[in-house]
Amino acid sequence: MAVSTECRRNFMPFEVSAQFLSDKCQEYRIGCEGVAADRSGFSLDSHFRTPEESAQSRSSTKMKPEVEYLPDSSVDDALDHDLRSLLATCFTKPEDAVFRHRRYFEEPYPNRWVIRDGRGAIVAHIGGHEKHVEVNGQSYRVGGIGDVCVHPDHRGKGSVRTMLECVHGWLSGHGFVFAVLFGDPRVYGSSGYVEVSNLYYGGGKEGWKQVDGLVKELSEIAWPGGEVRLPGPKF
Repeated sequence: MAVSTECRRNFMPFEVSAQFLSDKCQEYRIGCEGVAADRSGFSLDSHFRTPEESAQSRSSTKMKPEVEYLPDSSVDDALDHDLRSLLATCFTKPEDAVFRHRRYFEEPYPNRWVIRDGRGAIVAHIGGHEKHVEVNGQSYRVGGIGDVCVHPDHRGKGSVRTMLECVHGWLSGHGFVFAVLFGDPRVYGSSGYVEVSNLYYGGGKEGWKQVDGLVKELSEIAWPGGEVRLPGPKF
C-alpha cells in the first residue's frame, strides 16, 4: 500500500518537532522535502501561537492536497487503466495516442506520484525516471521528471508544485543530485528549475543531440559545465 507523502498527519494527535516529523518521513521512505513547522502545523513553536494563528495553520494544512507515491511495480490493471485515462485526457497531440495503450510515453519509469480527488480518482500525475548524466569522466545520478499532468477540471490549484516538493525530497533522500525535465521554464521556475543549454541526450548510433533542459540542484553539487551527456531518449 502506498504511503502518503503528507505523513498521514491524522495519526499524530500531539505536537511534534519538525525534526521528529522529518525523521518519520525518512522512516516511511516518503520524500516530502522541507518538512517545516510553519507548513506542517506540528511544532513545539505552536505552543506560543495564538489560537487564531494555530487554527489558520491547521486549516491551511488540511487544504493542501495529499500526494501519493506509487512504485510502478504496484500498478495493477485497474490502476493502469486510471493512469492511462488521465494521461490520454491531458496529452492530446497525435503522438500522445500511445497513452491509450500504455502508461508512459516512450520509456517506462519506476516511480510516480499522484494526487486523488475526494472520490479517489487520480487527477494529477508525475512520472520519475532514474537516470544519470556524464561529464568529464564523472557520473551523477539524475531524477528525470516526465509525464507531468493535471486533469483540466483540477488545474490552477498548485498541484504540480505540491507534487514536485515531494518528488524532490524523495530524489534527494535516495541519492539523486539533480532533477531534470523538459518543459516551460515559466511553469517550473517557481519550483527551483533553471534553464541549461549544455545538455546532450542520445548516444549510440545516432550520436549526441543538444537540447535545452531545466535543472534543479538537489544537493550542494552544482550543475557542471562542459558537455553534459544524458544517455537515452528525452522524457
